[in-house]
Amino acid sequence: MGSFFSAVVGGLTVVLVQHVILWRYQRRMDLKKAAFEDALTALSLYETDAMDVNLQNAELSEEAKKAGITPKLKLRDETNIAMAKALALTSAFFSKPTSDKFADVFSAGISLDNVPNDKYYAVLKEAMPMLAKEVDPPQFWEPWVEAAKKWYRCAYCWVTQSFSGSSKDGCNGSGDSSDK
Repeated sequence: MGSFFSAVVGGLTVVLVQHVILWRYQRRMDLKKAAFEDALTALSLYETDAMDVNLQNAELSEEAKKAGITPKLKLRDETNIAMAKALALTSAFFSKPTSDKFADVFSAGISLDNVPNDKYYAVLKEAMPMLAKEVDPPQFWEPWVEAAKKWYRCAYCWVTQSFSGSSKDGCNGSGDSSDK
């Protein structure tokens, strides 16, 4: 009965540690990668709309003219939505300097009047590596992940030895198996 109880507790502990250490971290990285992809989509829509001659030369609606709206840059609704989503996600998942630099890209100004838009592309060239660097898994997690893997192997060996009564599975007690 004692070995059954220890096997159940050991198995549940392994599952809990795996969930807390590995899966939550992986989920956060997946969300950050999705935010990065949304940021790229927003940037491409923004550039496309800003450099679209037909869109920029289109007449304003009568309601906009009556309201006195004279936009410097005309954007489609889907571009505005993508930009708002990208700005919100980058501020939620990325560091403050990185999200601020990303927001600066949209305020740098791109238009047909400013071709080749040197200021815009200079800010973009600074912001994109900052975003991409934060999408990669941070280096400080690697020792924790390796420790979790070793602990998992050790717990697996302990559970299999408690059922079989021997270490014939290749477990040497250090958390590593001889066959890997």
